[in-house]
Amino acid sequence: MGRINNIKLKKLKLKSGLSYTKLIYRVVPIHSSTISSIKHLIKNPKSISKSLVSLSHVFGSLAHRLVSLLSATSRQLKTIPSKLKSLPRHLKTIPHRLRAFPAKLRALSITTLHHLKNLPHSLVSFVRNLPHHLISLYHSLKSLPHSLKSLPSNFKSLNRSNPRLAKTLVAASLLVVLTAVFGSISYYHQLVARSYNLSVATQALIGPPDKNLMSQLSYDSSSHAYYLSKSAINKSTTEFPKASSLSGSLTVGSTTGSKAQFSAKLPTNIDQGITTYDNTSNLSFTMIPQFSAMAGKQV
Repeated sequence: MGRINNIKLKKLKLKSGLSYTKLIYRVVPIHSSTISSIKHLIKNPKSISKSLVSLSHVFGSLAHRLVSLLSATSRQLKTIPSKLKSLPRHLKTIPHRLRAFPAKLRALSITTLHHLKNLPHSLVSFVRNLPHHLISLYHSLKSLPHSLKSLPSNFKSLNRSNPRLAKTLVAASLLVVLTAVFGSISYYHQLVARSYNLSVATQALIGPPDKNLMSQLSYDSSSHAYYLSKSAINKSTTEFPKASSLSGSLTVGSTTGSKAQFSAKLPTNIDQGITTYDNTSNLSFTMIPQFSAMAGKQV
C-alpha cells in the first residue's frame, strides 16, 4: 500500500482561455490491487455506498474495541495509586529480610554441623546399647506367655469392676480379628484370581481357545493331571524308540484311523513336567521347567 502526500492545486490556462485545475502530488508506490479497486469504484458509483457501509461497520467494531481497551486501561490505571502506596511498605521489608537471611543460613549450617558432629557419637552409643536392647526384647518375648496366661485373670477382674468396658473390649477385639481374617481371605482370592487371568497381549499372542480341542481335555483326580486325548494314549508308549525301530523308518504324527495323532499330560504340579505323546510311534517326551509356578487349573 502507499500514501499520497504533498497535494497541491495549480490552475493552468490554455490558449483558448479556459482553465482547469491540475492536481500535483508526490505518491509513494501504491499496490496494483489498490489501483484496480479505485478504478472499480470510479466505474461503479453505487458500490461506493456499499463500501462506505462496510467501512462504517469496520470503524464501529474498531471503536468498540478501542472503548473496551480504554476501559480496561483505565481500570488498571486506577489500581496503580494503591500499588504505589503499598510499594514503599514492601520495599521497607526487603532489607529486613535480607538481614535475616544470613542469620537463618548461619543457624541452619550450625545445626547441620552439630548433627554431623554428633553422628559418630550417636552411632557408637547405638552399637553400645544394642545388646541391652536385644536383652530387653528377649525378656519381653520370654514374659509374653506369662502375660497371655494372666490375661484371663486380668479380664475377669476388669469384668467384675467394669462389665460394660470388658464387653466393649471383647466385641472390638472380635471385630478386629474377623475383619483381618476376612480381609486376608478376600485379598488372597483376588490375588489368586488375578494370577490366572491372561493379559491382553498374551491373549493376542496365543489367540482364542479351540473349542474342538478343549472338548478333548479331561481331568484325572487320581494323578492330579489334565489329559488331552487321554483315550488315544497307548500303554506301551516309551520315552525312547525300540531297537527294532531304529533300523527301519519311523513314522511320527500321522495315522490313518480316527485316533488322535498326539496326546498330552498336564499335571497340576508343574515340577512333574509336561509330557507329550506321539500315538503313532508310541513315543513320548517330558519337559520339566526350571521355574516354579502355582497349581495349574482350567479357567
